[in-house]
Amino acid sequence: MATVEVNLKEGEALPEQHLDEGENIERIIVPLSELYHKLKALSEEKGTVVDARLFHWALGLHWSQHLKA
Repeated sequence: MATVEVNLKEGEALPEQHLDEGENIERIIVPLSELYHKLKALSEEKGTVVDARLFHWALGLHWSQHLKA
């Protein structure tokens, strides 16, 4: 997983991706609080392959938000 911080001004377009040959990376912007549900939906409904490390990180975040005692 990689994290990239890009400072944009209001209304400025997102930077263009420069993918290598054979790469298929779709940029989807999702609030962290919705990440687990979005990844699960992409996987189950569209058959999208989600990197296991990202999925497990999102699941851990989801549990930490919903299992607070």
